Amino acid sequence: MRNKINKTFVLFLAVLFFNASLSYARVTPELETIRQFFLKGEYDHVIERMQYIDIDEGGAAALESVYFIGVSLIKVGRYSEGRDMLSHIIQHKPKIKFRDQVELRMADSFLAEGAPDIALKRYQDIMTKYPDSSGLAHAYEQSALICQRLGQFDQADSYLKLLQINAPLSSEASNARHGFTKKVSHFGVQVGSFTDLNNAEILKTELEAKGFQPYIQTIQKNENPLYHVLVGEFLSRKEAEGEAKKMESLGYPTHVYP
Repeated sequence: MRNKINKTFVLFLAVLFFNASLSYARVTPELETIRQFFLKGEYDHVIERMQYIDIDEGGAAALESVYFIGVSLIKVGRYSEGRDMLSHIIQHKPKIKFRDQVELRMADSFLAEGAPDIALKRYQDIMTKYPDSSGLAHAYEQSALICQRLGQFDQADSYLKLLQINAPLSSEASNARHGFTKKVSHFGVQVGSFTDLNNAEILKTELEAKGFQPYIQTIQKNENPLYHVLVGEFLSRKEAEGEAKKMESLGYPTHVYP
């Protein structure tokens, strides 16, 4: 459980893969401005540049700008808007050279939004459609982590083997060799997630008054901490799901982790 799936995106990979795929783009002053903001992690500034971009223009520089804007929207938690921007690239130019990177970022967005089942299907599609993609190692790694989170350990091991075979020199393969994917030892029920620690403490106190044994787990997201309030360390997903139903009957929204 402590081995959480990292919901933040890998900025280095996003830029490296994308620049490699779009080396033919003519760099305009506006595109260079957007790139610099993106590299600095100033996503709000990237999004602000949207007003200066003609998303229907269709040129390489415009499409790269749309890409960075879409990814920036996702990074600040505006998942649906970000996917809409990325989908626009595919709709405007279905055979664009960096389509695999667009689809990879969309898969990442579903994972960040808390929909691992949808993300897994997206990663699997990428593996099938783009066997030579520079983002394949990322797809294998995230798929392995999702499967672990879902308790599908044999499938997770299969993805790790594919990662080692097909991308042995990647940073993802190095992570795997150093044991980032240790098997989940227990499951828990998330009852709330807050950016304000005080709010998390209030919920924790409320749950304690009702006889539960909650705890707060701090997760770093986009350089800002998130405080997850969880209950229990169950040995099986079935036990955790039983506790989740009990809490839902009391009016609490729940999510079983990992």
